[in-house]
Amino acid sequence: MATSRALYEGVTGIGLEYVQKLDDACGCVLLVGHEPTWSMLLGALVGGARVELPTAAMARIDVEVEAWSGVAFGTGALVWLTTPKILAGIGWR
Repeated sequence: MATSRALYEGVTGIGLEYVQKLDDACGCVLLVGHEPTWSMLLGALVGGARVELPTAAMARIDVEVEAWSGVAFGTGALVWLTTPKILAGIGWR
């Protein structure tokens, strides 16, 4: 697990750079952070969509790249987005 204070600053370019520098041995990554950074980053990764993540929301973005360095804005596909209210509604707590 790694942490980065730079991800807290609210700049989507910093988030992208962080992802691009990930070790390619990692097949997937879980990023946790605050608003509005994550809504802006998610939107940019999937091609400029306007997304507003409520508190504790989770989203899955798939990218078809050979290496993390190949991740760029617009290369992601939003697979799902869920909120605590949705999860509570299906009985998962």
